[in-house]
Amino acid sequence: MEDLYCSVFDESSLLFDCYPGGNDTFIFCNRSVPRTGYKQVQTLIRGRYPHFEQGGFLERARSHAAVARVQMVSGDFSPNTTRSAAALLADLFCKDQSLVPFARWQRIGVDRECVSVPLEASGSRDVLQAIVWPGASEWQVELELMRASGVRIARQAPLILDGQEYRCDVVMRAGIAQVLICEDHTPVVESRLAVFRHIVAVRKQLGLFSHPAVGVCWWKRSGEKLSIRPALYLSGNDTCSKETASGSAAVALALALHDGHSRGAVCVTQPSGEELRVRIQPGITGACPSRVFLLGPVKLRGELNSSYCEVPQQSYAGLRLVQ
Repeated sequence: MEDLYCSVFDESSLLFDCYPGGNDTFIFCNRSVPRTGYKQVQTLIRGRYPHFEQGGFLERARSHAAVARVQMVSGDFSPNTTRSAAALLADLFCKDQSLVPFARWQRIGVDRECVSVPLEASGSRDVLQAIVWPGASEWQVELELMRASGVRIARQAPLILDGQEYRCDVVMRAGIAQVLICEDHTPVVESRLAVFRHIVAVRKQLGLFSHPAVGVCWWKRSGEKLSIRPALYLSGNDTCSKETASGSAAVALALALHDGHSRGAVCVTQPSGEELRVRIQPGITGACPSRVFLLGPVKLRGELNSSYCEVPQQSYAGLRLVQ
């Protein structure tokens, strides 16, 4: 562990701090660290920088069409981490490509106003396209997440929480399943232990054991506005955590509420107060799948080194599940 600590925090590693719409996210890059060591690396990073809620690891892409691959510890799919990597790679493309020598920089497309970054991501079978609009300190990143043909939606699934029966929508795709519970008909759950107890019940009752990540999202509508309170279970380390932002939950809610025809963007307010926008492009016919896009800001706070000043944030908190 001591040797790994040195390799993580010495000059051979790159560790970047990103803020994609509400949750602090690290991007780590060191090709000498094997994937089997990612879990320990994540533990070390969070021990030193406890404000990180999640993080991804940059790897060489398997497809020649992608610039790089974003790998999560549990093999799950994280839209916000992928958007963070897209913003970071677009920034490095303009400033210093030598920092990530294995990236296929020639795959990045440049327009007068934006940069196109194709990426692989764990939990996703396809190369994902990210469009990045640069800014002074905040970049706007739109990620094409999936085609609706790769998503299954189970509507009005029965669920019993605290002795009461509810109906929920379950949006499933490779890498993550999101369980959507409307707070208009569900008691508000505030305590962390209550949230985690409900996640245990949700996984057992709905049989969501094959997904590397399971999210439970309490949501409500106020006029035209949607807001969410997401929590996430990761099978890789058997822990749950309340999230300050969730791109996958925002997309799942937009898909579950979509009427199959409208093209307007849906704004979803995160617990952080930030907004993520989901745009669904319906297909021309039933045989033509729709396309789904997630748009939101990504702040690049810089590389973490000896001169890095940690941004004060609430520490990441996760509990291990007791089955």
